[in-house]
Amino acid sequence: MKPLKLIIKGQPISKQSVKQGRSWKGKKVFYQPAKYKAIELNYKAQIQAQLPPGFQMFRKKVYITKLQFIFKPLSKHLKSKKTLALFDQGGTIEKTTRPDLSDNLKKLLLDCMQDLVYKDDSLICKEDNISKVYGIRGCIIIHLKGI
Repeated sequence: MKPLKLIIKGQPISKQSVKQGRSWKGKKVFYQPAKYKAIELNYKAQIQAQLPPGFQMFRKKVYITKLQFIFKPLSKHLKSKKTLALFDQGGTIEKTTRPDLSDNLKKLLLDCMQDLVYKDDSLICKEDNISKVYGIRGCIIIHLKGI
């Protein structure tokens, strides 16, 4: 199995459900807010830039061995010398507030890796070590293995 590590810089964003509206003719229309297109393009560009030369997409099985969503620290974290020292040493604090870890956070990232890292996200058959935390910089770190 080939291992792959990707780091997506920037504050993690959760993908919201599609919105429903009405067209000028009164028909129901379903859409994704425009800001998500820009975020998707940014994620895809970062992923593409990190793929090793000659990388072959995973086509059979994909294992996520580590997935960490790191959020920028809150202002209350920056007031504590103890917490600042923890962040300076590369430590993190678990995040227990929204967005939901189980689906909303992963959805955008996994959709962006489709057709770059793997053919379809249905190939993901195992996920281990998934967390959302506060750290010194906002980013997403993902370790994958695949065939």
